[in-house]
Amino acid sequence: MIRYWGLLFPLLLSSLLACGTGRISPVIEGRFTGALQGQAFDVTLVRFDPDRQKLDTLAQTRTDTVEHAFRFALQDITPDRYVLLFSYGPMLVGNTWVILKRNETVRLQIQVPEFTVQVEGSPENEAWQRLMGLVSLAQQSLLQKAQADTAGSGMLEAEVLAQRRAFLSFAREYKDFEAGRDARLYAVLVLYPALPDSFLQAARRELESDHPSYGAVLENVRMALVEHREPREALQYWKSLGEGLKRAGRPASRAAFEYHLASLYATAGRMDSARLVLRGLVERYPDTRWARTAGDVLYELENLSEGAQAPDFSATDMEGRTVSLTQFRGKVVLLDFWATWCQPCIEELPNLKAVWRKYRDKGLVIIGISLDEDIEAWKRFVRREQMDWVHIGGGSGWEDPVARQYRVQAIPATFLLDREGKIIARNLRGADLERAVAEALGGS
Repeated sequence: MIRYWGLLFPLLLSSLLACGTGRISPVIEGRFTGALQGQAFDVTLVRFDPDRQKLDTLAQTRTDTVEHAFRFALQDITPDRYVLLFSYGPMLVGNTWVILKRNETVRLQIQVPEFTVQVEGSPENEAWQRLMGLVSLAQQSLLQKAQADTAGSGMLEAEVLAQRRAFLSFAREYKDFEAGRDARLYAVLVLYPALPDSFLQAARRELESDHPSYGAVLENVRMALVEHREPREALQYWKSLGEGLKRAGRPASRAAFEYHLASLYATAGRMDSARLVLRGLVERYPDTRWARTAGDVLYELENLSEGAQAPDFSATDMEGRTVSLTQFRGKVVLLDFWATWCQPCIEELPNLKAVWRKYRDKGLVIIGISLDEDIEAWKRFVRREQMDWVHIGGGSGWEDPVARQYRVQAIPATFLLDREGKIIARNLRGADLERAVAEALGGS
């Protein structure tokens, strides 16, 4: 139960609201106070683009060592939420959100060394700061109750409902502010996972409203459905939410909805439907991060799943010879992505050697793709350990082109290919690897 409340703050970062239209020219003034000792801080104003998952820098300055103050006079910017980053030398030491909606002066006082921020001169930012305080208190209280409620006394559920009431009260008080609208979403999110049924009911009401920030809720809704509903019921619930999204919501939120719909199809074993939804997402919302993620998933489904023809590649082995995957057609091939610095890879090495010795004369080929950056260290290790199979890579680390082609995110990673070059299985180790190799070789 403790697993989720760490996510409560800040849950809305990936689905920021567009705060308005038009252009504004606000001013930000700030001063560092506390144990400064002649320090100068770099202050950077950035805007987070949730679709591209990127920070765009708008302004940067360095405080002096006397007044410890900074000032940004911004011209012709988009009303939105921005982030101030505080750095000391190369180290990021703090940050805070700033809502810029009007031609106003926002004043901040940053207490060092805690880097707590007090905001003045902007009712919008003062409301947001109060909400963040409410979120922090809720997080601490829920964690404490979750740790104490080991006997199922209902203490945790009661605290969840109390925190929900606090968020709803805040939302009513600040209904005309961004913070008030965000509090409505926190009032939904706080219900999960302690009260999944109540969470799904509240989420439906919120998603069918005119609130434009759907993305903060959708991922939690999908998780609740997977954990607490049968696949068919989960799909029915999710599709019913789509009607609200047709009436409102940013393109990125609608894209997120479709991405999670594809995930639910996959959970239900309906892979053809999942592929269809993902392809439509890529076509309709190409500029969103969900489209890019969907493209990666489609690539894996169509090229790296069991039964798919393994992508061909050409690379240079340790002896300088060109090696291609197709040259081993007719053999059972094990692609082994590893590195000398990877302890799990080293622990699996004795088993890999045993499989190699047993089946190398029966049609098995092993191609080791190293993610090492130190080429000489890689070569020394291979020779010392007498790993006398094919070796490529070494030198590029995680940027190795074959590792990128096979979307390797962690090692050890293996792909077992049949004699036609089709993927039989992935990430096998130990006895499972030997059984699969023996079966692929015809029960040798």
